[in-house]
Amino acid sequence: MSRLKLAYVILAAGGASRFGGCKQLAQIDFGKTLLERAIELSLFVATDEVHLVLGAYREQIISKLQLGQEQTYRSRVKIIVNEDWQLGIASSITAALNQLGDDSDGVCFLLADQVAIHSMQLRDLQLIWEQNPDKIVAAQYLDITGVPAIFPRKYFGDLQQLQGDTGAKSVLQKNRNNVIPFELEDARWDIDTERELSDWLVDSL
Repeated sequence: MSRLKLAYVILAAGGASRFGGCKQLAQIDFGKTLLERAIELSLFVATDEVHLVLGAYREQIISKLQLGQEQTYRSRVKIIVNEDWQLGIASSITAALNQLGDDSDGVCFLLADQVAIHSMQLRDLQLIWEQNPDKIVAAQYLDITGVPAIFPRKYFGDLQQLQGDTGAKSVLQKNRNNVIPFELEDARWDIDTERELSDWLVDSL
Protein backbone atom coordinates (compact mmCIF):
# COMPACT_ATOMS: atom_id res chain seq x y z
CA MET A 1 0.00 0.00 0.00
CA SER A 2 1.35 3.43 -0.94
CA ARG A 3 2.15 5.96 1.73
CA LEU A 4 -0.60 8.42 2.58
CA LYS A 5 0.30 12.02 1.80
CA LEU A 6 -0.59 14.41 4.59
CA ALA A 7 -0.19 18.15 4.06
CA TYR A 8 0.67 20.25 7.09
CA VAL A 9 -0.79 23.77 7.07
CA ILE A 10 0.11 26.46 9.61
CA LEU A 11 -2.54 29.18 9.74
CA ALA A 12 -0.72 32.44 10.52
CA ALA A 13 -2.38 35.13 8.42
CA GLY A 14 -4.29 37.02 11.10
CA GLY A 15 -3.72 40.58 12.19
CA ALA A 16 -3.56 39.65 15.91
CA SER A 17 -5.55 42.73 16.93
CA ARG A 18 -5.78 41.62 20.58
CA PHE A 19 -2.00 41.23 20.71
CA GLY A 20 -1.43 44.67 19.25
CA GLY A 21 1.24 43.72 16.75
CA CYS A 22 2.88 40.88 14.88
CA LYS A 23 2.14 38.03 17.26
CA GLN A 24 3.70 35.54 14.87
CA LEU A 25 7.15 37.00 15.60
CA ALA A 26 6.72 37.21 19.37
CA GLN A 27 9.68 35.54 21.03
CA ILE A 28 9.38 32.39 23.09
CA ASP A 29 11.59 29.39 23.89
CA PHE A 30 14.94 31.16 24.32
CA GLY A 31 14.35 33.75 21.62
CA LYS A 32 12.64 31.53 19.10
CA THR A 33 9.46 33.06 17.68
CA LEU A 34 6.02 31.52 17.93
CA LEU A 35 6.01 30.94 14.20
CA GLU A 36 9.50 29.43 14.13
CA ARG A 37 8.43 27.00 16.82
CA ALA A 38 5.34 25.95 14.85
CA ILE A 39 7.38 25.52 11.67
CA GLU A 40 9.97 23.34 13.39
CA LEU A 41 7.29 21.18 15.01
CA SER A 42 5.66 20.62 11.63
CA LEU A 43 8.90 19.90 9.79
CA PHE A 44 9.86 17.33 12.41
CA VAL A 45 6.74 15.30 11.63
CA ALA A 46 5.88 16.13 8.02
CA THR A 47 7.35 14.01 5.26
CA ASP A 48 6.40 16.56 2.59
CA GLU A 49 6.36 20.35 2.39
CA VAL A 50 4.86 22.43 5.16
CA HIS A 51 2.43 25.08 3.95
CA LEU A 52 2.45 28.43 5.75
CA VAL A 53 -0.51 30.75 5.21
CA LEU A 54 0.45 34.41 5.66
CA GLY A 55 -1.55 37.60 5.27
CA ALA A 56 -1.02 40.47 7.70
CA TYR A 57 2.67 41.22 8.35
CA ARG A 58 3.69 38.79 5.59
CA GLU A 59 6.61 40.89 4.33
CA GLN A 60 7.89 41.38 7.85
CA ILE A 61 7.59 37.67 8.62
CA ILE A 62 9.25 36.50 5.41
CA SER A 63 12.14 38.90 5.92
CA LYS A 64 12.63 38.10 9.58
CA LEU A 65 12.51 34.33 9.24
CA GLN A 66 14.39 34.25 5.92
CA LEU A 67 11.75 31.92 4.56
CA GLY A 68 12.49 30.30 1.25
CA GLN A 69 16.27 30.43 1.47
CA GLU A 70 17.48 27.24 -0.20
CA GLN A 71 20.41 26.72 2.14
CA THR A 72 18.16 26.29 5.16
CA TYR A 73 15.55 23.76 6.26
CA ARG A 74 13.02 26.50 5.54
CA SER A 75 13.29 25.62 1.86
CA ARG A 76 10.70 22.95 2.70
CA VAL A 77 8.24 25.65 3.75
CA LYS A 78 5.83 26.72 1.02
CA ILE A 79 4.33 30.15 1.57
CA ILE A 80 0.69 30.72 0.66
CA VAL A 81 -0.41 34.35 0.67
CA ASN A 82 -4.01 34.99 1.70
CA GLU A 83 -4.93 38.36 0.26
CA ASP A 84 -8.34 38.12 1.96
CA TRP A 85 -7.00 37.48 5.47
CA GLN A 86 -9.21 40.23 6.90
CA LEU A 87 -12.26 38.09 6.11
CA GLY A 88 -11.27 35.65 8.84
CA ILE A 89 -9.59 32.31 9.34
CA ALA A 90 -11.95 30.56 6.93
CA SER A 91 -10.35 32.47 4.07
CA SER A 92 -6.94 31.10 5.09
CA ILE A 93 -8.29 27.55 5.13
CA THR A 94 -9.67 28.06 1.62
CA ALA A 95 -6.44 29.65 0.39
CA ALA A 96 -4.47 26.66 1.65
CA LEU A 97 -6.76 24.02 0.18
CA ASN A 98 -6.75 25.79 -3.18
CA GLN A 99 -2.97 25.35 -3.31
CA LEU A 100 -2.72 21.73 -2.23
CA GLY A 101 -2.02 19.18 -4.90
CA ASP A 102 -4.56 16.61 -6.02
CA ASP A 103 -2.40 13.92 -4.46
CA SER A 104 -2.94 15.09 -0.87
CA ASP A 105 -4.89 12.46 1.06
CA GLY A 106 -5.48 14.75 4.01
CA VAL A 107 -4.56 18.02 5.67
CA CYS A 108 -3.45 18.83 9.21
CA PHE A 109 -4.27 22.36 10.35
CA LEU A 110 -2.12 23.99 13.04
CA LEU A 111 -2.08 27.35 14.78
CA ALA A 112 1.20 29.09 15.55
CA ASP A 113 0.08 30.34 18.96
CA GLN A 114 -0.58 26.96 20.62
CA VAL A 115 2.66 27.14 22.57
CA ALA A 116 2.55 23.91 24.56
CA ILE A 117 2.14 21.38 21.75
CA HIS A 118 5.12 19.13 21.01
CA SER A 119 6.20 17.26 17.90
CA MET A 120 5.62 13.81 19.39
CA GLN A 121 2.00 14.73 19.99
CA LEU A 122 1.65 15.69 16.33
CA ARG A 123 3.26 12.40 15.39
CA ASP A 124 0.75 10.46 17.49
CA LEU A 125 -2.11 12.45 15.94
CA GLN A 126 -0.85 11.54 12.48
CA LEU A 127 -0.40 7.86 13.36
CA ILE A 128 -4.03 7.61 14.48
CA TRP A 129 -5.16 9.15 11.21
CA GLU A 130 -2.96 6.84 9.14
CA GLN A 131 -4.71 3.93 10.82
CA ASN A 132 -8.11 5.55 10.16
CA PRO A 133 -7.63 7.56 6.94
CA ASP A 134 -11.38 8.08 6.36
CA LYS A 135 -11.83 9.67 9.79
CA ILE A 136 -11.22 13.18 11.08
CA VAL A 137 -8.76 13.17 13.97
CA ALA A 138 -8.98 16.27 16.16
CA ALA A 139 -7.52 17.50 19.44
CA GLN A 140 -9.79 17.23 22.47
CA TYR A 141 -9.26 19.63 25.37
CA LEU A 142 -11.43 21.43 27.92
CA ASP A 143 -14.55 19.81 26.38
CA ILE A 144 -13.51 21.36 23.05
CA THR A 145 -12.82 19.53 19.81
CA GLY A 146 -10.48 21.58 17.67
CA VAL A 147 -7.04 22.00 16.18
CA PRO A 148 -4.62 20.50 15.61
CA ALA A 149 -6.92 18.45 13.42
CA ILE A 150 -6.51 16.20 10.41
CA PHE A 151 -9.19 16.15 7.72
CA PRO A 152 -9.32 13.53 4.94
CA ARG A 153 -9.68 14.82 1.38
CA LYS A 154 -13.40 14.05 1.28
CA TYR A 155 -13.97 16.98 3.64
CA PHE A 156 -12.03 19.53 1.61
CA GLY A 157 -15.21 20.73 -0.12
CA ASP A 158 -16.96 21.40 3.21
CA LEU A 159 -13.90 23.24 4.50
CA GLN A 160 -13.79 25.44 1.40
CA GLN A 161 -17.37 26.54 2.07
CA LEU A 162 -16.50 28.03 5.45
CA GLN A 163 -16.81 31.77 5.99
CA GLY A 164 -15.65 34.30 8.57
CA ASP A 165 -13.85 33.42 11.79
CA THR A 166 -15.64 30.18 12.59
CA GLY A 167 -12.73 28.03 11.45
CA ALA A 168 -13.29 24.32 11.01
CA LYS A 169 -15.46 23.82 14.11
CA SER A 170 -18.68 23.68 12.12
CA VAL A 171 -17.25 20.87 9.96
CA LEU A 172 -16.21 19.01 13.11
CA GLN A 173 -19.68 19.41 14.61
CA LYS A 174 -21.47 18.42 11.42
CA ASN A 175 -19.41 15.26 11.16
CA ARG A 176 -18.95 14.53 14.86
CA ASN A 177 -19.85 10.86 14.37
CA ASN A 178 -16.84 10.52 12.11
CA VAL A 179 -14.39 12.33 14.40
CA ILE A 180 -11.78 10.50 16.46
CA PRO A 181 -10.96 12.71 19.48
CA PHE A 182 -7.29 12.87 20.43
CA GLU A 183 -6.76 13.86 24.04
CA LEU A 184 -4.41 16.84 23.91
CA GLU A 185 -4.75 19.04 26.97
CA ASP A 186 -1.69 21.03 25.91
CA ALA A 187 -3.75 22.46 23.04
CA ARG A 188 -5.65 24.61 25.53
CA TRP A 189 -2.69 26.96 25.84
CA ASP A 190 -2.73 29.64 23.18
CA ILE A 191 -1.47 33.20 23.09
CA ASP A 192 -3.87 36.03 22.24
CA THR A 193 -2.46 38.97 24.20
CA GLU A 194 0.92 40.26 25.38
CA ARG A 195 -0.18 39.57 28.96
CA GLU A 196 -0.84 35.92 28.14
CA LEU A 197 2.60 35.68 26.56
CA SER A 198 4.22 37.21 29.64
CA ASP A 199 2.33 34.85 31.94
CA TRP A 200 3.32 31.86 29.81
CA LEU A 201 6.99 32.84 29.84
CA VAL A 202 6.93 33.18 33.64
CA ASP A 203 5.07 29.88 34.17
CA SER A 204 7.39 27.98 31.84
CA LEU A 205 10.56 28.96 33.70
